[in-house]
Amino acid sequence: MSLRMNLLVPPKASDKVELTDANMAIANDWSDHITVIIDNDSTMGQSFPSPVNLDSGATASGYIQASPWYVPGQSSFDITFHSGHKMTIDIGTGLYVTDASPPAFADGTVGAVLAPGQPFSTGTDFNFLFFDGPGILPPLINSFVQANLPAIISSINATGITIKVSDSISFNISTLQLDPSSVVCTYAGALPSEDANVWNANVVVSVGAATIVGSETISDQTGSLNLSITNLVLYAQVAFDTTFATKPKVKALQCSLDDYSLSGTLLAILEVLFPEIAALVALGATAYRVAGFINTTFNQQIIDAINSAIGKAIDSRAPPFLIRVHLPRGLGLFGEYQECNSEVLMASTLLPLMNHHILQ
Repeated sequence: MSLRMNLLVPPKASDKVELTDANMAIANDWSDHITVIIDNDSTMGQSFPSPVNLDSGATASGYIQASPWYVPGQSSFDITFHSGHKMTIDIGTGLYVTDASPPAFADGTVGAVLAPGQPFSTGTDFNFLFFDGPGILPPLINSFVQANLPAIISSINATGITIKVSDSISFNISTLQLDPSSVVCTYAGALPSEDANVWNANVVVSVGAATIVGSETISDQTGSLNLSITNLVLYAQVAFDTTFATKPKVKALQCSLDDYSLSGTLLAILEVLFPEIAALVALGATAYRVAGFINTTFNQQIIDAINSAIGKAIDSRAPPFLIRVHLPRGLGLFGEYQECNSEVLMASTLLPLMNHHILQ
């Protein structure tokens, strides 16, 4: 069985056909007060109040909706962030689109995720998440990714990797087709939390395209897997301890997805074991709906699985492996850092180590 869906124009996932709506949030990851402006509304049924004044670490939340389907014209609005960057947001379905233009900025000071909501419900269609920050962390994260990801991909394709999600679920990846340059941290911002030494980081990562070939074992049933994705945008809020006394923990996870294809015998197994997936396939497993299920129905299960993997991978006192990273001279999270290259541990060593910490 195979599925292939394209989401250039997100189809409605519910019977609520009269309009498209969203819960919207704007978070301030700067250390100072900022003002965000929302204007140039066009054909909106309900707009977000403006101006938005935010103290450091504050989030403004609200509700927006496009005009009803019988009102002609694309519903849209502009957001001007603290940096002066302006982003145009379209909202609509059917003849109209839901997207952000541009989706990100090169300096990493703005994050945006237009995350689908609960499929097959009368609730809101999207969660629009916007982040405004100083842009310090994205170069650090992208440096780490580009320094290590090519070798990791090569090692996976050479030897494969098995990821044990739980006692009854595991994945084996034999082939990973992924251009490292298509994996980009478009935004990251961090501020201290109320807990001593613990910071909360909001991170947005974009993956242009990827294909995974392998198998999955669920409750002693093994099925083949061939999954391709296009334009995945992933947001995670991660709590991390600067002293390494506790392990990092994912607190929130949302995503959007333009297109995907899934083939193999895995799908038939999933339909038997998970009635929600059977219903999704029967009614049309569009990319909008798949992302919506990830963001709602299966969200906590996915977060728990990620945190379990993190717990196995990272010793509570120190990182379990060295990293390869090249950083330009600049301003770091805790002050100025010098240009440097750390010791190198290539993926030929890293992957077995990951197998030991994550998979056993």
